[in-house]
This record gives sequence, structure tokens and C-alpha cells, in this order.
Amino acid sequence: MVLASVVGCGGADEQHLMARRVNADDKRYRGSWVYRVRMGEQQGHSEIARMNLSVDGRRFHLVADWTAGGSARTGKREEWVSDGKYLWQMLPNRKQLNKYEPRGTELLLFWKMPHRMSPFKAAVEIGEDGLAGRRCKVLATAGRYDQGEVTLKYWIDVDTGVLLKKEHVLMAGDLLLIHESYECQQIQYDPAFGEEVFATGVPGDWVEVEKSSLDSELLGTKF
Repeated sequence: MVLASVVGCGGADEQHLMARRVNADDKRYRGSWVYRVRMGEQQGHSEIARMNLSVDGRRFHLVADWTAGGSARTGKREEWVSDGKYLWQMLPNRKQLNKYEPRGTELLLFWKMPHRMSPFKAAVEIGEDGLAGRRCKVLATAGRYDQGEVTLKYWIDVDTGVLLKKEHVLMAGDLLLIHESYECQQIQYDPAFGEEVFATGVPGDWVEVEKSSLDSELLGTKF
């Protein structure tokens, strides 16, 4: 497979270090993100989901509302809590708590970078940009995949190492096939969290169900 590399400053080793910094479980913040998609000749991007995220080290609490963007999940709410080892999906309408124990690299959270860029080269720094009131380094990689040309970009907060945006573009020659992004709208660092934010206890009238497979586009992203 022939790859087309993105030319920028900084070596691969430096960018591997940046990815490790992004994925390190040493951060504490809360914020809101939006997931947008543009397909083919569609005019403009559709807003697919809005997410509110709280992170404290390995723990996180995610609430996502799927908006009117044509997704099969439109109008639904998705809620997840993790203590760093187990993952619980809250289903209030069923009074049910689905429990998962993720395996290996099963998770690729929308606020993380891939462990490997294969089949593409490591992302390299191509410049800086501002996002959500923060100064970001922008990393990118590109190459061929199947019959298309793929470009992946990542916006990383210079001061905190938090991934504030990631973007996937797939082209077939001059034809756009898909352009999708997860983008931070606002973020607060080092907030005071109450323990209830990450509480995983089962309410008295709920049931806990152990699950072996995970079904969440936001926790198992492609890029």
C-alpha cells in the first residue's frame, strides 16, 4: 500500500510522545463537544450528536444527545460512566445498568488518539490553531485506504495535552465521500467534581446486566 505523507515540522518520535500525552489518564476537566458529519455532495455538515463529558483521571461520565442529523439514534440519549476498569451504560427507561469490562484496545474514545496510525504514518505537526479559547497544536497524517484517500487531523491543547478536536476526511479523487469531526465547544479544567458525578452504584429498583460487547459510536471511534 502506497502512503501519501503529510509534510510538517517535528519527527515521528515527537508525535508518538504527543499521542501518549493526549492518552495519559492524568487530566481533570469537563466540557461539551459536537459530532458533525458531511456525506458526499451534501451542502454543509449535519450535527449528529452533542456530548457533555466529565473526566477525572481514568474515570469519566459521558452524556450524549443524538440530534436531528439523520442518524438511527436521532432523538435518543446515551449515558456512560467509567471507574477506569469497568464501564456502565445507564438505561433509565428500562431501569437497567449494562456493565462492560473493556478488553485491550476495544475502546477508542472520541477524546483520545489511536494507539497506532496503521496503515498510515505517525501524525506530524503541521501548525497551530485556536479552538474553544485554547491554543492548539495541529497534527495530521494521510494516505490511501482501500480505494480512497484519507486525511486525519488532531487538535491538541498546548498547555494541557487534551484532544479538543479530531477530523476524518475520505476522498475519491476530487469527490468527497465523508468529512466527520468531534469538536470541543467549551472546556473547564480542574473543576470540583462531586462523587455523584462518577457514581456507579445500582439503584434499588434497577437491574445490572453484564455485557460482553460494546455498541457505542462515541466510545469506539474509527480515528
